[in-house]
Amino acid sequence: MAFSTQTGLPNELLAEQYLQNELGSEIEQQPGGSKHISIIRLNEIFKPVLIKQAIDMTWANEKQTNVCLGSDANFMAITEDGRYSALVSKQTLVNEMLKTLFNNQDK
Repeated sequence: MAFSTQTGLPNELLAEQYLQNELGSEIEQQPGGSKHISIIRLNEIFKPVLIKQAIDMTWANEKQTNVCLGSDANFMAITEDGRYSALVSKQTLVNEMLKTLFNNQDK
């Protein structure tokens, strides 16, 4: 495991593989198996970094604009029919809205 059998070079992922092996034997293979975590606990752990603000591409343009401008979040998830598509900075969204507005005025 310490060296690649194909190249003979050191295995850069050796520490991670040892950790994975240790976790598997110490936790997952013990009686009772793997541990489960609740949605409530996930929210407690990740709330400081969890981005819940989203704009769905299937919404009307007016609703997308209102959600974007009404939010104080720095980043927003872009979804399509409720499925995650991308994470975009609010500044990028505002810039795109302004470009569209000014391009439509020039026509």
